[in-house]
Amino acid sequence: MPTITFNWKMYTAVDSTPYSVNPGTGWIAAPWISVVQWRDATGGLITDAMGVYIIENNPGPPIYAGQALSLRDRFDGRSSALHELHVTSAMLATWTVWATSVVISPQNYKYKLDWAEYWLIRFLFVRDHKGANAPPRLQNRMILSSFDAPADGLVIQFNPMTTPAYLNDPTSPGYANPNPSLVTYTYGANAPVMP
Repeated sequence: MPTITFNWKMYTAVDSTPYSVNPGTGWIAAPWISVVQWRDATGGLITDAMGVYIIENNPGPPIYAGQALSLRDRFDGRSSALHELHVTSAMLATWTVWATSVVISPQNYKYKLDWAEYWLIRFLFVRDHKGANAPPRLQNRMILSSFDAPADGLVIQFNPMTTPAYLNDPTSPGYANPNPSLVTYTYGANAPVMP
């Protein structure tokens, strides 16, 4: 049975190192040029690994989720668009990006990133439509339907201590919490995932 492991990390918006420009009279500081970067609590840039991510506006629910072959490239691209709109980190003070690399065991499965993204978006979509979480806010327009686990089943697991709290939902299908540092969602062979 394939097991997908998430190792979530939270990133917030920070303005990059100040730019310098040369207007023809020599180099000067250009504090009016801002480029947002996404950094963790230690100042590290968002990981370059392939993985999945959640964008949220705190306090509040998840707004968008997706996958990327390089999380850093994905958010560098978004930062370029924010730069063109002159959006600074101060304007994004309440925004958070949760990102995780995707590890699958055994490693010979081909669709690990797709399965991880499908599970994540479906989980958030179903959560968004539960009464207590209304009105829905998730902006994803695709991959909203339930999907079937592979022929030998599927397990999603993560440490709840380093994960957005809403992913630790005992009311969701397949949920188990075998110990304080592990949450799993298990789906049998060809079973509907988050029906």
